[in-house]
Amino acid sequence: MNLGLDFHDTISYAPDFFIKLIKSWPGDVYIVTGTPPSKIHELEEDLEKIGLSRSDFKDILTGYEYDKEDMSLEHFKLMAKHKLKLIQEHNIEVFYDDNPFYVSYIKDHGIVALQPIVSEKYL
Repeated sequence: MNLGLDFHDTISYAPDFFIKLIKSWPGDVYIVTGTPPSKIHELEEDLEKIGLSRSDFKDILTGYEYDKEDMSLEHFKLMAKHKLKLIQEHNIEVFYDDNPFYVSYIKDHGIVALQPIVSEKYL
């Protein structure tokens, strides 16, 4: 069973928990992120800072290129479709994301989607 995890506000919210989960998960683990491909090196550095190396997971599945100014409702709809396509292509059966928009969309397509409830203090 393959596992997909969002990074920003999911793994980064509870890194100790997710590092243990990633390192003990019996199937393939993918980082599924909305981060554009042009920013993948920044994401890799952030993963290393919390104690994850590329050998700890199968691959990083990125979003598409966009500018922050373009982050409208339409962006989130397109990103939800993009993430679902990546999840389906990599046979990911369990997916964690902090964003309720993505979680709701993904679970409506038959994937077990889990959302960590981020504390007010963290926000």
